[in-house]
Amino acid sequence: LHTAYRRQRQMCIRDRLLFIRHGLSEMNERLQVMPWYSENFVDGALWDSKLSSIGIEQARSLHKKLILTGTEEYQLHRIEVLLSSPLTRALHTSELVFYDEKNLLPDVNRIVHPLLRERLYLSSEVGRCSSELKDEFPDWDLTEIPPGKPWWYIHNHTNEKNDSIMTHYHRDKIHLHKGSEHQHEQYKNNKILSEYSPYIEWRPEGRYCCEGEPNHVFTSRIQQLQQYILSRPEKYIAVVAHWGVLKALTGIEFQNCEARWVSSAEFLTIPDVCDE
Repeated sequence: LHTAYRRQRQMCIRDRLLFIRHGLSEMNERLQVMPWYSENFVDGALWDSKLSSIGIEQARSLHKKLILTGTEEYQLHRIEVLLSSPLTRALHTSELVFYDEKNLLPDVNRIVHPLLRERLYLSSEVGRCSSELKDEFPDWDLTEIPPGKPWWYIHNHTNEKNDSIMTHYHRDKIHLHKGSEHQHEQYKNNKILSEYSPYIEWRPEGRYCCEGEPNHVFTSRIQQLQQYILSRPEKYIAVVAHWGVLKALTGIEFQNCEARWVSSAEFLTIPDVCDE
């Protein structure tokens, strides 16, 4: 990282960040039966995967834990802002943990930020537009989400007028095989995508519903996320995100609905990102 960024890290240390991974999702449950690196893997088209019944109970249990442990351990009274990924499983977890039954953070701003979204591996990482999210989560600040545009990864997504077309393309053209000539031929022959370079598959053999977010793209996004957190004026921040994002930031593998206090001084200089 540049010297200026290192100085910024030293000047803007956040002493206490409450990191939480979302509860168990329907895709998590599917992956327990068919891991994404298994032979003959099929994605399953679980778009913007929701919390499973177990995931809902995990979030409710964490809510009770935060109440029972009080403010001495978790210092909830100090939290000044709640940041969440725009994916439904993270937002639902946030609501259940902090606002279900008893408001633990009644006067804290709730901000949805696309930099917190999970790395796009599967259909579960393809989200919903801001208008749909606003209907379901009306108490959240969605100003960081571009209206009417996809905020999740789309390969070579540079043409503004094709935003909605590209979104529907990725939802409909399912079961693309790894690096197949057939897949590349689809790109070549489709007029909508003719201006885009072919996607090169980096994931294990399998049948996927959409392109995956490449290593270098995700790494760059995590570095932007670090800078965003460091630039915020609040000192105590709660963040609800995903396994890949939290691991890239800290090197720690969070379990579903695991909560940890960390310092931004613990952010990795080089994000922990790999394709395996």
